[in-house]
Amino acid sequence: MSECEPKDSEEQYLIEIVEWDFGLHLSISPAAQSQEHRFQGGLLYSRSLTILGTVVSPENQSGKAIRLTFVPFGSDVQFGPDSLQELGQLREVIDQASAFQLTSTLILPEDALPLTVNALASVWKFLHLWTEGQPSTRAAVTGYSFSRGR
Repeated sequence: MSECEPKDSEEQYLIEIVEWDFGLHLSISPAAQSQEHRFQGGLLYSRSLTILGTVVSPENQSGKAIRLTFVPFGSDVQFGPDSLQELGQLREVIDQASAFQLTSTLILPEDALPLTVNALASVWKFLHLWTEGQPSTRAAVTGYSFSRGR
């Protein structure tokens, strides 16, 4: 089985990327903010990458609008049996007023952020997402990859 093929218990989503945005937030930390959550002693600093897309497959989700938020993580995050065992989650949106039927929050290695933004601006057009579970309750994301073609 190749790395890009889903396991029997997984479902694969193909998402066409419609647009994306990279957000950066920087501000002075409030006095109540703990020192360990401050950047360089006195700042709040966060980055996020948001992708808007349309589900191509699976067929039962085809045509649904999806918003995916990628949050960078550093070397302090660990994976394995006693640590993280997923890369994020996928959920159906309950809010009828939302423009999206699905939403996902995913983690992305901090070192991969510049390459990801550059490739989104030039060649990547699709996102492949592997999940376990149902998005109606909360599906765990077990893998994802980007590509220029389906």
